[in-house]
Amino acid sequence: METITHILARELNQSEQHVSNVVALLDEGNTIPFIARYRKELHGSMDDTALRALEERLQYLRNLEKRREEVKGAIDGQGKLTEALAAAIDAAATLAEVEDLYRPYKQKRRTRATIAREKGLEPLAQLAFAFGPAVGLSNFRKRLKKACPGLSFGYFNPHVDANCKDMPGVHHPLPGRG
Repeated sequence: METITHILARELNQSEQHVSNVVALLDEGNTIPFIARYRKELHGSMDDTALRALEERLQYLRNLEKRREEVKGAIDGQGKLTEALAAAIDAAATLAEVEDLYRPYKQKRRTRATIAREKGLEPLAQLAFAFGPAVGLSNFRKRLKKACPGLSFGYFNPHVDANCKDMPGVHHPLPGRG
C-alpha cells in the first residue's frame, strides 16, 4: 500500500521529499502563506495554489484512511471481516468506494419492530396477520390457543374486544367525563 506522501507526490508531480517537508510543516501548524514565502527551500517550486491543493488532498487522504479503519473495525466487530474484504477496503481510492463496500454490513436503524424480532415475537405477529384484521381479540385468543397450546394467556382479557367503546377510559381519558 502506498503512503500518503507517495500518493501526493505522484498526483502533484512533485518530489516525495518536498511533499513530506510540506506535510511536516503543515502538521507543525504553519500556514500556507508562511510556507510559500519563508520556506521555499523546503518545498521547491510550489506556489500557493499547489500548496493549497496539497493541503486539501492531504486532509482528504487522512480522512479516507481514518474511515477505512472505522469501517474495518465495525465489520470486524460483527465477525464478518474477511481478508478479501479488508484488501478491497484498503484498495478503495475514494470515500464513496469505502461506503459502497460498507453498505451491506451497515447496522440498520433500531426500531420497535427489530427489537420485537430480537425478542422472538415475529412468529406471533405473523400468526396475528394470518388470522386477518376482522378477527377480534377473543377470537384471536381462541385461535392462538389452538395454534400455540403452551402459551400463557393470562394477559388476554376475553371480555374486551378490540372495539374501543368496550374499553373504559379510551374515549374519555379523564375520569367523570362521559
